[in-house]
Amino acid sequence: TSIYSVVFKVIGIGYLTEFTASICTDTGNASLADKVLLGGKLIILVMALPIVKSILNIVVELLP
Repeated sequence: TSIYSVVFKVIGIGYLTEFTASICTDTGNASLADKVLLGGKLIILVMALPIVKSILNIVVELLP
């Protein structure tokens, strides 16, 4: 997949989780909002791992 598609997906997930967490907070469920934010961050981390891996491979190839 393209790096741009991953970035757009990450941005979308970030907005969606922030929106959902703010709805949870408005209804009085602050602990649920924290869990939603944590889940969103974990999903973003998993989606970003291939990008981090490719960056690390490039750095390793540049080392003598």
